[in-house]
Amino acid sequence: MHQLLTFAFLAGLALPGLAQHAHAPTTNAGAWTDLPIIQAQADRQDRSRAQLRLSGLDAAEITVYPPAGPARTLPLHGGKAELTVGAQGNYHWLLARAESPEEIRVASSVRYFGNPGPAPTAMLAQPKSELEIVPQPLPREHWQYRSAEAWDFLIRFQGQPLADATLHFMSKNGSHAAFRSDAAGRVRLAFPNDWPADAMTEDGHRRPMTPFVLMVEHEAAGRRYLSAFNHVYGPDPMQARSLAAGAGCLALGGVLALPLLRRRKEKKEGKSC
Repeated sequence: MHQLLTFAFLAGLALPGLAQHAHAPTTNAGAWTDLPIIQAQADRQDRSRAQLRLSGLDAAEITVYPPAGPARTLPLHGGKAELTVGAQGNYHWLLARAESPEEIRVASSVRYFGNPGPAPTAMLAQPKSELEIVPQPLPREHWQYRSAEAWDFLIRFQGQPLADATLHFMSKNGSHAAFRSDAAGRVRLAFPNDWPADAMTEDGHRRPMTPFVLMVEHEAAGRRYLSAFNHVYGPDPMQARSLAAGAGCLALGGVLALPLLRRRKEKKEGKSC
């Protein structure tokens, strides 16, 4: 499975059927994808607060599932809402939903808050919509999804694993892939190493992050379901180190070569005399 996913990224697979189903409501103006996504931006002055923005979906509210305790809803105004979590930190699940007799579309994401809080294990296990893409597990504190790392995702329908479902991957960096879940509804996703060399940093802290979205569709009892999960991932830290090491080796090689070049020059000058 891992080798197949890596090949899919390198081959740049198109997402079959995506163009037909990618609606673009007014809330999606300027977004990098037409799929339904929820973007969360931290408040610099208050670490317990975040600004939410929904795009690709016409919904009236966002439901917030904390790591422990009851869910609550936030009304959307112009596709935006403000989330304040108070003292309870850790991951919070964000979900927006649009429903019609023919179709149910769901956008989901997570936002991490640095305050202490319960582990998100129970939150992830709790069914939150009919068709779901569930990380197995989420990155731990001070960690993140990174290129060249493999992470598991569970596709679930009506609370049960959904086998042989097609999961689509798209990133803002331009990578695409499509693959199927196994008998247990799981997919192992190896994030693509699609970062330009000049995007790497050498300080080990400030690395760029790029958005990605996963999407799955399913039909049951004459109704179509579409579910999307979006988050971000960063470059492989070893790639940055390799680039820095390579530059260092080139510089060191140049320094070591200087004495040899000087000797050759002196010999040539001696012969000319």
